Amino acid sequence: MFGDFRVLLVTHVLIGASYLAWPIMNAIVGSCAPETARALWVAIPQAVSMFGAIFAPYIGGVLYEASPYYPFIIGVIAALCMALVALVKLRD
Repeated sequence: MFGDFRVLLVTHVLIGASYLAWPIMNAIVGSCAPETARALWVAIPQAVSMFGAIFAPYIGGVLYEASPYYPFIIGVIAALCMALVALVKLRD
């Protein structure tokens, strides 16, 4: 939709950044999993995250249709909740 290289560059960087958590997730899950089930333990979180990646734009579109601010408000609240969970888990 855009012919400007700078816009395409930024969008491709953001797309790549969205997959940044997969290697970290694989390292954590892989080290916790028993060796006989390691592939299954890695595949399930990846499948769940891709399932979310498929439906998230539709949910965002419905929210945006209701109000352009809703996706951003919910995104900020979700990020704060995830940060809180991460902080609680790091303290343990």
